[in-house]
Amino acid sequence: MRTVPRLPRVSQQAAWHARGLKPSGWCPCVPHLVTKDSRPLGCIREASEYLLPTLMQCPACRMPLVTEPLHGQRVHRCATCHGLWIEQSKLGPILWQMPTEPSPPHADATRNKNPACPNCDQPLRTFNYAHDSGVYIKKCDACGGTWLEYGELERLAAYQRGTPAVQQLGLAAANELRASNRWIFARTLLRSRLLSGMIALGYVIVLSYTTGSILVGLATAMALWLPNACIWFPDVLGNLRGLSLGLGRPVITHSTPGDCVAIGGWIVLLSPIVWACIARMM
Repeated sequence: MRTVPRLPRVSQQAAWHARGLKPSGWCPCVPHLVTKDSRPLGCIREASEYLLPTLMQCPACRMPLVTEPLHGQRVHRCATCHGLWIEQSKLGPILWQMPTEPSPPHADATRNKNPACPNCDQPLRTFNYAHDSGVYIKKCDACGGTWLEYGELERLAAYQRGTPAVQQLGLAAANELRASNRWIFARTLLRSRLLSGMIALGYVIVLSYTTGSILVGLATAMALWLPNACIWFPDVLGNLRGLSLGLGRPVITHSTPGDCVAIGGWIVLLSPIVWACIARMM
């Protein structure tokens, strides 16, 4: 059974002062604590887990760690060297919520040459975060916790966001992807069989109702087969070569882009609506 070494006594007032906390005094039972920006933490009974020193010791200077909140997660900070002990599941959420700010100067090397995990007392392993970040942090292979010296948390957050050049490259790639998606949507709409079929069906229904003759509607449907074919099968019709549109007319010798064929079909299909609107305006 491993015995926990006796830690130096640290008063609550000293822990509050090291944490930048101060009593506001409006709580009738016990002093109410607020942060430097006057954000209340609740009564001492409720916030004691954030204020009292823990049994864990700093791997660098062997001073007791104090538990405190950081971006919605609970971490353990050393009031002497400002190092941070963060559990495995809490490092990612903290990094994504870190504000964009310049990184502080690099921390000095750990004074303890053989740092041990403050949670399970196992040796800490130094590794390069994400293999190419250049930020070497210490991790416990037993419990998965991470020890960050002063300034390393900001450097990790800056690495995840990338340099300004990388951010500009990502923004350019995102804009290009949005433009590509808009073009894909336009091409899908251009070759929409459902939309063109509904417009053609509307022609047939309106003309059959206004004239009172089903034959007129059938004649309209027969007349609309060509523009609908151009919209429904633009690539097939665009690849047709060696055809002539009439006796004595030139023969098609080159392929036509499918999008151009579909645009021609829409022009023919919508021309009656355009002419009807022009006639009403005149």
